[in-house]
Formats: sequence, structure tokens, C-alpha cells
Amino acid sequence: MVPRALRLVFILALAAACRTSAKTDAAAALDTAALDADDRDGDGLVGADDCDDFDPAVNAAAEEVCDGIDNDCDGEIDEGVLQTWYDDADSDGFGDPSASTEACEPGPGQTPNDTDCDDANDAVYPGAPEACDGIDNNCDGMADEDGEVTTYADTDADGYGDPDTAELECGVGTGRVTNADDCDDDNGSVFPGAEEVCNEQDDDCDAEIDEGLLQTWYQDQDGDAYGSVSSTTEACIEPAGYTGNPGDCDDNNALVFPGAEEICNDLDDDCDGVVDGASATDAQTWYADADMDGYGDPTAATRACELPSGSVANNADCNDMDAAVNPGATEVCNSIDDDCDTLVDDDDTSLDASTGTTFYTDADRDSFGDPTTGVFACSAPSGTVTDATDCDDGSASVNPAASEVCNSIDDDCDTLVDDDDSSVDTSTGSTFYSDADRDGYGDASTGAFACSAPTGQVADNTDCDDAKAAVNPGASEVCNSIDDDCDTLIDDADSSVDLSTASSWYTDADIDGYGDPSTRVSACTAPTGTTANSTDCDDGNAAINPGASEVCNSIDDDCDALVDDADSSLDTSTGSLYYTDSDRDGYGDPSTVVFACSASAGTVSDNTDCDDAISTINPGATEQCNRVDDDCDGTIDDGVMGSATACPAESCLEVLGDQPSSTSGSYYIDFDGVSTVTTCDMS
Repeated sequence: MVPRALRLVFILALAAACRTSAKTDAAAALDTAALDADDRDGDGLVGADDCDDFDPAVNAAAEEVCDGIDNDCDGEIDEGVLQTWYDDADSDGFGDPSASTEACEPGPGQTPNDTDCDDANDAVYPGAPEACDGIDNNCDGMADEDGEVTTYADTDADGYGDPDTAELECGVGTGRVTNADDCDDDNGSVFPGAEEVCNEQDDDCDAEIDEGLLQTWYQDQDGDAYGSVSSTTEACIEPAGYTGNPGDCDDNNALVFPGAEEICNDLDDDCDGVVDGASATDAQTWYADADMDGYGDPTAATRACELPSGSVANNADCNDMDAAVNPGATEVCNSIDDDCDTLVDDDDTSLDASTGTTFYTDADRDSFGDPTTGVFACSAPSGTVTDATDCDDGSASVNPAASEVCNSIDDDCDTLVDDDDSSVDTSTGSTFYSDADRDGYGDASTGAFACSAPTGQVADNTDCDDAKAAVNPGASEVCNSIDDDCDTLIDDADSSVDLSTASSWYTDADIDGYGDPSTRVSACTAPTGTTANSTDCDDGNAAINPGASEVCNSIDDDCDALVDDADSSLDTSTGSLYYTDSDRDGYGDPSTVVFACSASAGTVSDNTDCDDAISTINPGATEQCNRVDDDCDGTIDDGVMGSATACPAESCLEVLGDQPSSTSGSYYIDFDGVSTVTTCDMS
């Protein structure tokens, strides 16, 4: 590596050479034959103002440059532009301040700086590493200023030294450290900051043993795994005859402890302060009997080892406030569930029928009952009455209070029908019409009055064509340009048209010539905005239909049920480039590329990985000291140079260049291929 000072010398020399060459070229280009005899170099100056009338770069107005010529015609050569050069006998890039020369360019073995304090030793110069050798290696006026340090043996390699092994050294030797904080240098797990464990040993060197780790144990005399809180001890592990569970209320009875099964035995078995409480496993459930009828209230239960006063063992009472209501009572007509079987009055088969009434069926709801039917009940069953005089309980218009009308029925239940009954209302007869085509619909232009229809006549008068049996109000409207159902509407104008005779049409909302299959309508003729085609898969977008081209947009453009990459007809020019990410670190290999609508498994859109076989190497990784370009920035070990033996710098200056904020201290420097810990003075 060329020292910075030598690089500066080279640059200055090159600059001077360029100035001299430019001046010579200008003079050579001058055509003196064509110039004025008093100003032959054409620089505009003559006489005393031009001391060289053959060189236009030499005159009183010129700037003095370092070239061995009186450029400004003041009688002096190179005044004010000469540079001081210092001898660099040991070629370390730093000159001897006592051996200098003024010149335009440096002579052999010279440098522009004068900071060497020993020009006979190339290991001595400003910034050189200081060594314990009695010499001022870095020219700061002090020898061995880093001095000897006291080190201590670190036998167990835990980073902490044995205070009884102090030695003075220049630097820290192998197996030694600069601190004396270890309290047991034969045990690598014992050192300041180590985790204290319960082992009767001072693991963290704080002069305390097992601090904060001792546990309280409770004496367990009866061996039930629960101890008395009145007898305790502290230890790391459970001592014999002790337990970690406190709370035993009788440490002389192994069957009594917290969590034990409470039973009815006059003891507090589970140590909860309650003797034979409701939690006893063999306790019985009792029920309150407030009305003293021998049956208990199921909503008022109590668990106890013994029967409480006013309670019974059963819970069958449905009303514990009424002694007449219980499972042993008789059901009567009183709107109460007397026998507690959830059935009230008529719903109960055990009902005492002597407390009820007889009801008759009134099927036609005319308030007159069928005398042939009768049922006994507490209240009228649905559809029954107390009357029994109806002669036709299937017709509400037939009953003793009805009027006789022309209908072939004994309407008033007097055994006489229609014309046989003097009370018949003849105005209730009907007009009947001719039905020539025998389709059940009559011609409105014909009519006759009668109680029943004469032969060839019907009561209907709605036929619009009594000569065609297929044309009548009961016919189906079909696509034939005829009013088939006599509603004055023809074909599509008729809401009752038989669509089985029509054609299928499909909405074409986006007007692309393809219809939405989910919007099928049947009609004799095509409705506005419909088409006979039903193959559109998106009728809201005219660009999507079976005739469209498939493109990368996550849409089935051509309606073939295939989207983007899955479609063989895809226009791949609409896709993107993806790169293989073999190590799954999110960065792709720029040498591998595939064209697709979306990234497939193992590919990414990034192409900046410099090693796609190792996931820890990528542009987002942190540079490590390992002679590898971990972060793919083209530089190996940048930012960590000199931090470990695996990545030594070639000099302290290189460390500073790699890490400008570095402070003075120890760094790994490569001396002839050997990584050596070296102290660098970064100031």
C-alpha cells in the first residue's frame, strides 16, 4: 500500500509537468514570421514589459510558475512558488525535518512532509503502532506510552482473571486478562454476572451463596404431601419430612389436607374451615316442603349431611304454597295442574269428568253444532259449541237461521230443498249461457235464468270465441299471435303467457354481444338489451367475454374459467419478471429469470442477491467478519475490518478509512500474513 505522502508527491510532480508541456506547446505554435517586429510573440507587451519576446507566456503580466524561468519579468526566477522537500531516507513516506531542499519538484527519496522523528527506521513514523521497545514508534514524543499492563491468569477461560496471578506485560498474553474479578478460576461457570443456581456455591462472585433461590418447606408429619405453616425450614431442595405445600389443618391425620374429599364424618377433611358442609361428597340433597303436603319444592334445594327442619327428600311438588296441589292430588276442572303432571284440566287423562260440560262439533263455524257429535270437557274444545241443531255441519250457510236459496240444499234445516220449499228466494237463481264449443265457458250474448244449468249451458259468460274450444279464459296463452286466454292481451303482452312456447334471452348489460347466463328470460321476442347468447362471465365489463384476449390482471378475460398463468391463451407481454430465490431470503438471483403474471413458489421480483445458495448473504444482511461480502455491496468485511482475527486490516489507517468514527484502541492488523492484535492511535 502506497503511503498517502508519496501519493501527494506524485500528484504535484504530474501537475508541474503538465504546466511546462502546455507552455512549450504554446510557444511552438507561434508563427513569428507573421508578427510585428516589436511584439514578435504577440502577447501585446514590448520592451521592458516583455523580457522574452519569443515566448507569449513570459511578460510582466504573466503569473510566476515553478519552471526555472523568470515568467513575470521581475528579474527573479521561481520567486514565491518554490516548495520545500524533505529527505525520506527510510522510505516510510515521512521526511526528516532537519534535511530539506527548496525546488519545484522533489528529488529522489524526498517527501513534502517533515514529521519523521527517526528517518533511519521505517518502523518509526507518525501513526505507527507503539510497541514496548523503549522507542517512540509513533513520533508523539513518548516511548512506550501505552505502557506495561497488569494481567491475570484466566485458567477457566471465562473472561475473568485470578487476582492471585498478577503480572506486568507489554500487551495481554494468551490465557490472560486485564481484570482480577474471578472468585474461582478453576470453574468456568463461576464468574461475575453468572447465573446464581441453588448449589451451595457463590456462582456470581458477589460473596453471597444461593441468594434469592432458597425455598420455604413445611413439615409434613402425616405424609399427606401438605405441611403445617407453623413448622418451616429453608433449603434449595425439599428436605426429608417436609413439603412445598402449606395449609394442612391436622398434620397428624394423613386423610385431612387441602383438596381432600370432604365426607360426612364430623371432620374438616379439606381444611376449608367448614365441617361436613354442603361440599361433602356423601351429603344428601333436601327440598323445602312449605305447604307440609309431603312433597318438596325442586327450586328450593339444600345439601346437608342431615335432614334440615321443614324439608323432605323428594322434589316432586309443582306448587309448594298449596297443599291441595301435589303428585297425589286428583285433577279437576279448575285451570290448575292439580296432580303436578304438567297437564291441566282437559289435557290430563286422570281428570274427574264429573266437573265438566258436553260440547258439540261446529265444523263450519256457524255457531250451530252437529248433534251426532259430543265431547265432555272443562272448557269448549276448539271448533265446538253447546248447540246441537245443525243439519249440515260442513257448510256455514246451512243452519236453522239461514235463508233457503236456489242451491239444491236444505239451507234452513227444515228438510225442504229449493223449489220444494215455499220460503225459497228465487232471486238467488243464476243466469246460464250457451257453451257451443263445450269448453266450459259461455257466450255472453246468450242467457237464461234457472236454479240449475240447463243442458248445453253454463253459468260462465267469459268466452271470447265460443267456436274454438282452445280459446277461453282457462286456456294458456302461447306464442301464436292469438288472445288464447281471453284477457285482451296477446303473446308477450300477457303476463300469463306459457313461456315453454317462448325463446330464451339473456341480458347483455355491457353490450358486447354476449349475454349473462344468470339472467335468462323467456319471451316470444327478444326484449331490449338481451341476446340469445349466454356465454358472458362478466356482463358488467365489455372487455370480458369469450372473444376477448387473456391478459395479466387476475381476471378470467376470455371466460374459459382459467385466470392469468393458468390460461394457455395468455398474452405474456402483460406480465412481470421474477427471479429464483433458492435460499428463501427474499432476494432473487439476477442470473435466473422467469416471466409470469405473479410470483410462483420460490421466486421474487427482487434480483439483487449475490449468493442465492446462502440465505445469510443478501443486500439486507449485516456484514460479518468472515472474508465474505455478506451484504452484497461489492466490498468484503466493510465496517468490521480489524475487529477480529478473521478480518485484519493492513494498517491502522485502513481501519480508520473503513470506520471513520473508530477510536484509539486494539485492532487486528495483518503483518506479513499474520493477524496481530495492535494498538492504533486514531488521533
